[in-house]
Amino acid sequence: MGNNLGIYSPGDAVDSVFPVSGATGVGVNADITPVMSVWKNGVVDGGVAVTLSNPSTGLYRFQFTIPGGYALGDSVRVQAQATVGGIVLPPSPVFETRLSSSIASRAVAGDAMALTGGERTTLYTGIWANGARTLTGFGTLVADVAVAVWAAGARTLTAISDSAGITTLLGRLSATRSGYLDNLNTSGIVASQADITALNQGASRRITLACVGTMERPEAGTNTFTVELRMYDPDGAVVNATGTPTIVPTGIVSGSLAANLGAVSNPSTGVYRAIYTVAAAHVTQEIRFDGSAVLADGTFTMSAVSQVADFVAANFSTADRTTLADILALADALPLLSEIRADVERGGGMLDLAKIAALAAQARAELALPAFAPTNASGLGLKSDLPVAPDNANIAAGAASAATAAAQSTTAATQSTTAAADILLAKTRVLLALPAIAPSNNAGLPLKSDLPAAAPTVGAIQAGTSLADLATMVTGDGTGGAKFTSSALENAPSGGGGNGVITRSGPSIITAVDSGIDGQVGLFVGDRYSLTLRALIGTEPPGGTGADWLVNTTDEATGVAISTDVDPTMIAEELGYMAYALAAGDTVSSRRVRLTAKRTLGSDVRIFGPLVLNVRDR
Repeated sequence: MGNNLGIYSPGDAVDSVFPVSGATGVGVNADITPVMSVWKNGVVDGGVAVTLSNPSTGLYRFQFTIPGGYALGDSVRVQAQATVGGIVLPPSPVFETRLSSSIASRAVAGDAMALTGGERTTLYTGIWANGARTLTGFGTLVADVAVAVWAAGARTLTAISDSAGITTLLGRLSATRSGYLDNLNTSGIVASQADITALNQGASRRITLACVGTMERPEAGTNTFTVELRMYDPDGAVVNATGTPTIVPTGIVSGSLAANLGAVSNPSTGVYRAIYTVAAAHVTQEIRFDGSAVLADGTFTMSAVSQVADFVAANFSTADRTTLADILALADALPLLSEIRADVERGGGMLDLAKIAALAAQARAELALPAFAPTNASGLGLKSDLPVAPDNANIAAGAASAATAAAQSTTAATQSTTAAADILLAKTRVLLALPAIAPSNNAGLPLKSDLPAAAPTVGAIQAGTSLADLATMVTGDGTGGAKFTSSALENAPSGGGGNGVITRSGPSIITAVDSGIDGQVGLFVGDRYSLTLRALIGTEPPGGTGADWLVNTTDEATGVAISTDVDPTMIAEELGYMAYALAAGDTVSSRRVRLTAKRTLGSDVRIFGPLVLNVRDR
């Protein structure tokens, strides 16, 4: 923006313009209407109204009347303050004048002339001195004019005699000057000196302040950056300030940062510089630099903003991106934390089933349990696999003690995935009916050092129970496992297939073709399809079809029956295979469902299972 100079008197009307430009110097409109103020002798006169309009982009027109009460010699200045690109620019003078002490008033086009009677007489006497004339009769007017104009000599329309000054004028009017005259006033009024001055001042910024947009904070040591002020006179020429300008850095977090700024130097006319230092310990924040300089016609200010940011130590390469993608792929392959937590709370073993099975096998070996002790597919003994009514008091007492430890371990299972393994091992102690004398540590897990020096014998465990009869039914299979003897059915506790006793002896494992590596069947809520079940029946004849096999499902957490005595379909020509169509209640909600298969052979009923159906939300 700039100012407009001219000769004015009190009561004169002022009508002028000023430009507004952006950072690139191109004319732009201000964000909001510029604020105008009139100053008399350096003091704001709030009583003077300024009319402001915006005739074109980047150009503002202002109009006001100099109060008649101002005196000759008073200084009058108009300032405009604009906001461009979100930055409030400092006030800038757009009009300045000193009311003239030599010209009180002057006539302008259209002013009325008050002439005295004598003046009017002298005027028309001189015009009409050559004869009487009226408004309707010119008399000898034309002749008199011709005589007056051509009194210097005889002239014709084609031959005009020279007169004083004509030759000089024609000599100076060259072809170049004639071209200039042809281009004057072709599209509007010719700019006045005041207009030119206003444009010059608008194009020249009186004070500028520059700094880098980002100042990098180093990992160690310091970095330095230059902050520069420049000054200009009203016509845009460089000029030094009166005294040394000031530059004040202020952090948005730390407040005053003057200690980080060096002394202001003046390397050349109109140029002032200072060095700002950023150390490794400095705060990353926005810093505003406020510059102020006193020039011949007032104090001018300017601000600039920079950001302190961390120093970039290394580029993120293509190899880095590949490594990150690999990590993401591995993360995607892991189960969700919510699924792991839900599985553990339900008593599952998503994370450590293999580890749990290995620990259970180790416990069985260290306790010297008999080879015929039943297990499910995961290698963990279950309560349903043990004799129905053991009569050994010591075993009963041990079961009660282990049940208490199992309850304590169950509470701990809700707190961590590691506790889930403790629960399963504690349950193993119950299901295997360990004697009450078996000690345990705080976690409820038996340790090798806690066991008696001599393991109990098979005979001691079997004494007084139906296990003594079972011992005659089972023999080793040569691979570390067990199998029925040829006389197993005759030696069965139910008396060789009679008396209608439900027994749980022999290989009672039931699996599903669709089960995973953990021996469980993974299902989603609402699944409805048929599972292919396989019962390991050892040397037992294949038997018939239909009602010989029945399937039952229960909620593992509550023990409530879901499906009772469902008749599965046997798969033709496949020994021990059956197709079980899931009932609607089996997968109605997220839970663990225990499935058992019951087979009736004459009066004997044999139970196979359980198989765990792990139902999860999608």
